[in-house]
Amino acid sequence: MSYELAENGQIACDKASMNNYALILMDIQMPVMDGLTASKTLLKQEGFNTPIIAVSANAMREDIEKSMEIGIHDHIAKPIDFTELERALAKWLFQSI
Repeated sequence: MSYELAENGQIACDKASMNNYALILMDIQMPVMDGLTASKTLLKQEGFNTPIIAVSANAMREDIEKSMEIGIHDHIAKPIDFTELERALAKWLFQSI
């Protein structure tokens, strides 16, 4: 797989608006624009259908529900458990095949 990094939420929105990514891992706590705001911005765009997986140290039920309420597809906790990351990637990358 190849990937691109975004230093903050605004850059993530800019990149996602200009590129067709298979999936977005969205850190919830970022400078300039946080991941929830960036996700809301992207999900409001007409035709945007890229799965977004939230990545956050805040993984309480309320945090996960907040992500899901705005349309984020999945939520994984930090520190990242690579088995959980692999499960999420497989779920969202291969469902469209």
